[in-house]
Amino acid sequence: MTSQLIDTINSLKKEIDERKQIEKQVLQQNELLNNILNSLSHPFYVIDTSDYTIKLANEAAHFGELAGDPKCYMLTHKNDEPCSGDEHPCTIREINRTKKPVILEHIHYDSEGHALFFDVHGYPIFDSNGNIVQVIEYTVDVTARKKLEHQFLQAQKMEAVGQLAGGIAHDFNNLLSAILGYAEMALMDLPDDHPARAKLRTIMDAGEKATVLTRQLLTFSRKQIMDMKVVSLNSIIESMAKILYRLIGEDISLELNTRADVRNVKADASQMEQVLMNLVVNARDAMPNGGRLTIETENVELDEEYARGHEGIKPGPYVMFAVTDTGIGMSREVQDRIFEPFFTTKGSRGTGLGLSTIYGIIKQHGGNIFLYSEPNVGTTFKIYLPATGEAPEKKVTEERDIMIHGTETILVVEDEPSILRLIADSLQPLGYEILEASCGREALQILNARGGEIDLLLTDVIMPEMSGTELAAIVRTIRPSMKIVFMSGYTDEMIFHDFTMDSDMSFLQKPLTPRKLVSKLNEALHKKVA
Repeated sequence: MTSQLIDTINSLKKEIDERKQIEKQVLQQNELLNNILNSLSHPFYVIDTSDYTIKLANEAAHFGELAGDPKCYMLTHKNDEPCSGDEHPCTIREINRTKKPVILEHIHYDSEGHALFFDVHGYPIFDSNGNIVQVIEYTVDVTARKKLEHQFLQAQKMEAVGQLAGGIAHDFNNLLSAILGYAEMALMDLPDDHPARAKLRTIMDAGEKATVLTRQLLTFSRKQIMDMKVVSLNSIIESMAKILYRLIGEDISLELNTRADVRNVKADASQMEQVLMNLVVNARDAMPNGGRLTIETENVELDEEYARGHEGIKPGPYVMFAVTDTGIGMSREVQDRIFEPFFTTKGSRGTGLGLSTIYGIIKQHGGNIFLYSEPNVGTTFKIYLPATGEAPEKKVTEERDIMIHGTETILVVEDEPSILRLIADSLQPLGYEILEASCGREALQILNARGGEIDLLLTDVIMPEMSGTELAAIVRTIRPSMKIVFMSGYTDEMIFHDFTMDSDMSFLQKPLTPRKLVSKLNEALHKKVA
């Protein structure tokens, strides 16, 4: 009897030890599971599908102790009922409907009203009968990714609009060439007291205003010619200070916070002046009741982390140039469209080209512009331009003798008949012999027949079948010393990237006028090549 009791006790002891071992293993497994869950940086939780209660959650969920079977929608959204609507679709409902894992987007808002985006991943847990009894959810903050996607889409949209704007400006410049060119020729032919001169002058003035419009479109599309030199942004700001003080009026105070050690940049000084002027005018208009306008410059080093968070930025040294106002600010909807051409908040008082022109100038300079604005607080435009260690270039005054009349033979290649006719009508009365071609193929035929007589090739850049640069490359193999002048409604990037401009090549920006044409051709014909 005693031995049986001892055996029973030993058996129970063994069973207890085994159970303790199992419990220990279970505790270790639970601890391991909790450690794994708590090591996740994203919120992770398990929800009972029957009553929406959270059964398990990691520390990243920030739910604290799960006392009283809390509902998921109460903890995650502070709601009294299950999630619904476009901004908070219910994961459980969607999984019950599809019987599959889902990824849904939820949108929350911070204390300042900024949207925060989250991807909610949901995975069903089935029982032995195939019923969904629980759902595993984990949430990923994708706000930064959404911001980058938005910046990328905005950049793509601006690029597409820029291409359209550049094409329109190119075609419009061809039309303006005929209008301005023949109006100027008519003025030259009429005596000073002729009554038609006033009407022609009106046509010329309207054409010049239209030229400014196309120039702004070209700048936005990044196809405007730039005179790139090493310049000091501080010097540009200081030289314009008096003008800016008069421009903003007495109700607005102007503060210049320019760092003395700011690096130089490679830029077109006149276009930087235009950027500054446009930003100041916009700031002034945003402060109808007065306020404070601040212009500042600073050296900044943009690292790879910053570049990853901002579309189009490359790491490296930059000069930051900012204009800040304390005006009415902008809504998110206005900010999303503010750089689009012809978009304006000023009604009939604005053209909608000021900020789009700035955008084009900065992009053409290899820089970036960012907008920070809050309604009733103010707006800041921050511009980043690549810094250079080079010193500003000294201005050199170059004297040149421009001959108006000439006897040279010029081969003109232009696919627009009205422009071809205008050039011939402008040059032939001055003694030039003009050989006309409507395409590259015709030009090569003329060149083969009369190549030795031709002194200069004047060719459009953008033409069907063969571009002006392609034609010039062929001409170079036939007549290496021939002077070449390109002309175009815009400067296509291939001229400066895919084609090397030699010292005896020039560029003529449309729209053309007889004086502008003759001046450029005489400059090219008589330019001394080193």
